[in-house]
Amino acid sequence: MQPIPGLKVTLISPETAMPYSGMLPGLVAGHYERDDVYIDLVPLCQFAGVDFV
Repeated sequence: MQPIPGLKVTLISPETAMPYSGMLPGLVAGHYERDDVYIDLVPLCQFAGVDFV
């Protein structure tokens, strides 16, 4: 995927971590711990070149 020239993306969220929806059933079933399921949004946004507010 190529970035669109001049396009600026900003993620606005009160949370700095969000659960990965595909792993939520495993969390509920006790197969995963909370830390295994949650994605840290700050480094993800930094990697993608997205501003995080």
